[in-house]
Amino acid sequence: MAEELKQRVYELRIKGLTISEIRKELRCNMSKAAKLVREVDAELYKQKADEIVKLYKEGYTIKEICEKVGWGKHRVTRILKASGLLTRKRCQYEGETLKQMVIKLNKEGYTIEEIARILRCRETKVSKIVKEMGLPRWQRRGRNYLNDTIKIPSSEWKLGYIAGLLDGEGTITIWRKQPYCSITNTSKEVMEWLANNLGGTIYKPKRREKATKDIYLWSLSRTKDIAKLLRILLPYLIIKRREAEKVIALCEEKRVFDPNNPPYPISYFKN
Repeated sequence: MAEELKQRVYELRIKGLTISEIRKELRCNMSKAAKLVREVDAELYKQKADEIVKLYKEGYTIKEICEKVGWGKHRVTRILKASGLLTRKRCQYEGETLKQMVIKLNKEGYTIEEIARILRCRETKVSKIVKEMGLPRWQRRGRNYLNDTIKIPSSEWKLGYIAGLLDGEGTITIWRKQPYCSITNTSKEVMEWLANNLGGTIYKPKRREKATKDIYLWSLSRTKDIAKLLRILLPYLIIKRREAEKVIALCEEKRVFDPNNPPYPISYFKN
């Protein structure tokens, strides 16, 4: 009788019925139905696991196995790892060789996440090498900042050059009540120069249309960083001067500046 009842639960469970629906079909209490369902589910899980292992040994990919058994990638991967068929692939590079590979891929414009995936090592290890070597942190979608606070150059010609880039190829605007500052350029060297001398975030936007050159975008998103930069560059700006003044006024409303303790010499702010 117990085996017949279990077989009935097995058939109902395959059809996709819930515990409450099975209880109504069997006309028994909820605790008994739940116990039978747990036993049946354990057997079904074992059968599925055996089927997944068999398919993997036959040469099916994880994606194809997921489609066949109707389970998600995470569960299928977990079963294959438990069976010992999937093992973590260790990084084949160590020491100086790893540093050279990270430098090479970074120069080609790969992000930390992409480098870690290519070299099969942890992102923290790649990030540490990038920081030690002073390499730019490329971003596909601006998420992290190169520096917590921007570095303001002391040279007049550098300030003038940055102001010229902002005037010619930059954007200074207020978007969703937040200041935004960016520069777009096809020169990777210019973006690296900005990152090294000023800070900010660099990433390479995906282009829908085919183009002869790649585009790189340098940006600042933190209100404090934009406020500091624009107040220093204001005397050098011509085309974007009005936009910069609007952004500075917004920053002053938000009390970003401390008039009693200006971040830089007051001579920079005189027109």
